[in-house]
Amino acid sequence: MGSYLVVRLYHPTQTLASTHNQEAQVIEKQIQTYSLKHSAWPETATTFIQKLKDLSKERPYLSVDNYYSALAEFYALINTSYSLDINNYHSESMNDFVNVVKLCRVALLSYPQIYDQQPLCNQLIPLSIVSGLNENHWQTLGLLGLAKSIHAKIQADTATNLEKEQYDLLLHLAENRLPFKLAVLTYNDISEYIGLDYIQTITNINLVP
Repeated sequence: MGSYLVVRLYHPTQTLASTHNQEAQVIEKQIQTYSLKHSAWPETATTFIQKLKDLSKERPYLSVDNYYSALAEFYALINTSYSLDINNYHSESMNDFVNVVKLCRVALLSYPQIYDQQPLCNQLIPLSIVSGLNENHWQTLGLLGLAKSIHAKIQADTATNLEKEQYDLLLHLAENRLPFKLAVLTYNDISEYIGLDYIQTITNINLVP
């Protein structure tokens, strides 16, 4: 089993906006530098950064702190990506795999404020679809712990709507072993794709494809 991904998360109340400004500028520059060295990254990194910028313009309540927080996590994920056990994957598919994993974690962990303040149907959700992972890989990616934690809350009837949606997506991805693919979908698209009643059919967790 590979090592765990460790990401540095920023909280808006813990860091001054001016510090976010400085760190975000450094982060963005380093992402651009990294992209020049890894051919799989330029389009992905640039597209993701632009989506964050566009989203901050479209949603005035999305503070600059939240934008920088997501950007900081994105960079942290780039830095930790090669702690994965890459020997288990064909070299030609590794870059795509890492891209998907990183964007998946950003999608699931970076936007609680957005979900809380705007109807889900109006949000753009980067939906990452990962194939061929066993339970050890899910645990390595930090997603198994997230899914089990949410599952426990669902069982105790304390999970939020956001947590239920996250769990629904995670379990669906694990059970179906869908092919490598990265899509930006609206919540309505996801609802049609997965099924609105899917979460109600879950009785226990099984993340081994």
